[in-house]
Amino acid sequence: MKKIVLPIFLSLLFTSYSFAQKFNKCITHEMFLEQIKNDPQFLVNQHNLEIETQEFTAHQNQNRSAAAVKIIPVVFHVVHEYGNENISRAQILDQLRTLNEDFRRLNPDTVNTPQPFKSISGDTEIEFRLATLDPNGNCTDGINRLYSPLTNNARDNIKALVTPWPRNKYLNVWVVKSIENSSGSAGTVLGYAQFPGGSAATDGIVLRSDRTGSIGTSNDGRTMTHEIGHWLNLRHIWGDATCGNDQVSDTPVHNDANSGCPQFPHLSSNCSGSNANGDMFTNYMDYSNGTCMNQFSIGQGTRMNAALTSSTSGRNNLSTSANLISTGTTTVVTPNCAPVADFTPFLPTLICPGTSVTFNDETYRATPTSYSWSFPGGTPSTSTEINPVVVYNTPGTYQASLTVSNAVGSNTFSRQSLIVVAPELAQENDTLTEGFELQDIPNDKWLVVNRTPGSKTFVRTSTSKYAGTFSAFVDNFNNTDGDIDELISPTFDFTNIDSLSITYKYAYAQRTTSAASSNRLQVYLSNDCGKTWTLRSNSFGTSLATVAAQNTAFYPTLTAQWKNVVVPNITAFANGTSVRIKFVFTSGDGNNFFIDNIQINGNSTTSIQEINLENVFSIQPNPTQGIVKVTSTKFNGSVNEVSIVNLLGKEVYRSNSIDNNTNLNFDLSEFSNGIYFLQIKTNKGNLTKKIVLTK
Repeated sequence: MKKIVLPIFLSLLFTSYSFAQKFNKCITHEMFLEQIKNDPQFLVNQHNLEIETQEFTAHQNQNRSAAAVKIIPVVFHVVHEYGNENISRAQILDQLRTLNEDFRRLNPDTVNTPQPFKSISGDTEIEFRLATLDPNGNCTDGINRLYSPLTNNARDNIKALVTPWPRNKYLNVWVVKSIENSSGSAGTVLGYAQFPGGSAATDGIVLRSDRTGSIGTSNDGRTMTHEIGHWLNLRHIWGDATCGNDQVSDTPVHNDANSGCPQFPHLSSNCSGSNANGDMFTNYMDYSNGTCMNQFSIGQGTRMNAALTSSTSGRNNLSTSANLISTGTTTVVTPNCAPVADFTPFLPTLICPGTSVTFNDETYRATPTSYSWSFPGGTPSTSTEINPVVVYNTPGTYQASLTVSNAVGSNTFSRQSLIVVAPELAQENDTLTEGFELQDIPNDKWLVVNRTPGSKTFVRTSTSKYAGTFSAFVDNFNNTDGDIDELISPTFDFTNIDSLSITYKYAYAQRTTSAASSNRLQVYLSNDCGKTWTLRSNSFGTSLATVAAQNTAFYPTLTAQWKNVVVPNITAFANGTSVRIKFVFTSGDGNNFFIDNIQINGNSTTSIQEINLENVFSIQPNPTQGIVKVTSTKFNGSVNEVSIVNLLGKEVYRSNSIDNNTNLNFDLSEFSNGIYFLQIKTNKGNLTKKIVLTK
């Protein structure tokens, strides 16, 4: 209820709102206060807009009957991980239906409006239509779809994933899986909006997918009605303060927000000037259940129309004839666009030979009339089915692509390095020390999965290391919050192992500004070459850090800045024939992460003679001009393979036929001068030694 003037209104912008957060459905006011702190111009714009709103309201009564219905073009940006949050077009259209019924007071549940409130309820004369032309004049169905893990626990960070369409031409709506609450976790927040006059880069509405529309994954639809009220300058009906002021003259004073669906009359108010009819709990700007909401007051409609006529609000161009033409919203039409190809799986998929993969069509914007799939290395290698099943029998890394077409046009989409078929036999035996010295990553053994394409992920670096020359590194200081990166080992054969140990070294720092639980390292093991994974360790926040928090990019320079970790509870994986280890790092405003010196060791059940590999083999001469002699008195039939690689990790020599004599001779004279690495694989472990060639 409006009862005070502008100077006092400005002071109310900073009124406490903690009481309203007990329901935690909408954080618009919380975001509003953050904007005021971070953007002084926003406060000035709000001040000027309130003056314009009061002037508009003073003249509205005599002009209202002649007012034209205002059409607002809308675009939905659906941010998803190919789950239920990737809602259908039908569900979005149902949301538009609910909006237009609510704002035009055509909703069938107006019969539930308490009689004393019916006379002050009205048609806002505002409608919403999906855009059919994008900012470049191209065909659109008004829905953008984009993959990002940021759909979880979202805030304004999702708005940087794609440039918002111009806010003077479109209402931008971001649909997400969950929204971060005031405690920094996904909670009961259903949505939030930006009040008029704020930054164009963040202008619009964020809405939970399961609160969008009343079909499919949602049974609500009123959350967006509520949030658009905020976007058009309506405040919560209780004024975001105990007995607060919502700046509307015909809404009763509320002591607090309502929840559930109270019975009329609901007399919760104990405020000066409260209405004998009690709270207007059926108002869209309360916190009542969606099924209980059914009205905007006439005064609220006037206030929203004021925002749509104000240049200060940035909303005055939306409903102009020129803008309706440029956005394709002069009438309600079904756009005739070409389809946009997309499919799952969407991340590198690790399988064993002979495994089948189901490819699911995720095409959007239009329904295709034909499908053309390509699966190099798979059976079948091509398909015209909508959701084909493909079998991969040969180890390797394969891409997949889809071309979709209709009468308007066609589109092709490919995913590179999508299917990774692990070798049928284990790539390693029972011992490995991995320091990333020989090859870049990913390679034919170590797989890297980046769940946010385009963000930072695991790479090999020489900037910092625990030992040797290299380590694996995630540039988390410059990474995307919520990004998940995986480093997956080759397969191991532990058939003859009765005691298994896995250790690794890592270095990591928090940022001084980071949340305590926002960064995470998890270690998984698989006994079926990567089909299924079992979590073995989980470290996060301050417990993950190996040094004090740092506000600049962290690069370890001392061995003391590294932590040694023994992976627990791995006994069940001894004797496995196809075991993999997976390191999963989740980014959350933290600092750089390094991992090195991954060691897998097992005590064999066989009677192989105990040998210390480092002390057994000698290389003479080294440096060499060409001829190299590897000498040992303890080969004892244990050498399985010998190979030589260059500094780039390229293999220049390999032999699997070893006679296990005490001397192994190699001629390197045909190679260029430089550093090479001799790799010897034995039944007891693997050894790498450096060779310097100088001719």
